[in-house]
Amino acid sequence: MNSDPSPTETTQSKTYESLLPNDATVSKFDFRLLGLFLAGFSTFIDMYAPQPLLPMFRQLFHLSAATASSVISATTTAVALAGPFIGLLADRYGRKNIITFSIFLLTVPTMGAALSHSFGELVIWRTLQGVCLPGIIAVTMAYISEEWGKGAGIPMSWYISGTVLGGLSGRLVVGAVTSVADWRLSFVALGILNLIGGLVVWKALPKARNFVSQPDIMKGIRSMAGLFRNPALIATYVVAFSVLFCLVSVFNYMTFLLHDKPYNLKPGQISNVYLVYLVGVFITPLAGKMLVKYGSQKMLVLGLVVSAIGALITLVSPLYGIIIGLTICSSGIFICQATGSNRVGQVATGAKSTASGLYATFYYLGGSFGAQVGGIAWKGGGWPSVVSLVIGVQVLAAAMGLIFWRKRFLPKPQ
Repeated sequence: MNSDPSPTETTQSKTYESLLPNDATVSKFDFRLLGLFLAGFSTFIDMYAPQPLLPMFRQLFHLSAATASSVISATTTAVALAGPFIGLLADRYGRKNIITFSIFLLTVPTMGAALSHSFGELVIWRTLQGVCLPGIIAVTMAYISEEWGKGAGIPMSWYISGTVLGGLSGRLVVGAVTSVADWRLSFVALGILNLIGGLVVWKALPKARNFVSQPDIMKGIRSMAGLFRNPALIATYVVAFSVLFCLVSVFNYMTFLLHDKPYNLKPGQISNVYLVYLVGVFITPLAGKMLVKYGSQKMLVLGLVVSAIGALITLVSPLYGIIIGLTICSSGIFICQATGSNRVGQVATGAKSTASGLYATFYYLGGSFGAQVGGIAWKGGGWPSVVSLVIGVQVLAAAMGLIFWRKRFLPKPQ
């Protein structure tokens, strides 16, 4: 990966010179970056929004902590299952059309969740939200990889920053609305924000210029199978799995830790703890620049070490210590997220939407397992068990990246 760029890569880099002049430093604003930012924002404002309400759902519907967490895992599981198929459609019908249609469609189940009268109904609406999300997540990643090529680090960091701010905003909106009104109204507010975001994305993102349609769906399926013969890509999928496994485990069960004695925080107060995500808004653009300089392996290890240290700090008793630990932990995870998202486009030699769709599958399977396995750890040993589980998964991800992201395992350019 350290070899000189090919003539094709050099030409592609010059094509986007206005965005990435002078070794990938931005000299003037590109409206496309706003579109990428809001694509990420519009996705993640819904994804984890109910997290501050998990302790309330546990009491309101008489559930266990793990069952209450299924309102999160229902969405992540749907994303995981739908991801590859949406990727195949995007390889056939194009990028921008799928991205914008998915954002507008997402508005329907988001507002529909406001009609829920039982936990089961809410889970159904959350599942339908998950079906809509891969059309934004996987396809935006492929769009970035194809349109920016070797210079994808900075655009990808804008997208990831949007996901971080969206994830924070969704939780804050839910917490704020629930503090003054029925929790169902928070989903109406989220739906309105989805609609606004979709309109801006539609205007901001131009039609893909480097997209090549793959009309043969069966060929796409065969291409999907071929992706599993790429060890560097498999390692990237393991990293993706670990990122959301850790993030969901930490921030799902943190809510129960802070809701119970001795902290006794209410949903609105718990939602304010997610302000630690603001650090990620600044971390991810910096990570994008550092990726260019230091490479994926070093950045992955850095992110995992930082997040593990943060998780250990949360074991202290004072509330401020837990918040500091969560800030450090989430910052490290965001570095890993930016690294993995950028890496999938580098190691996938073809069918990039399909490869990104599978990335989303493993990423959100990680979130689903994190919600449920984290619940087993919580029941067995409380917060220390959750922290131990998270660090164990991070060690696995570090090992996969260090071994299979080496040059000898990277695919030859086609």
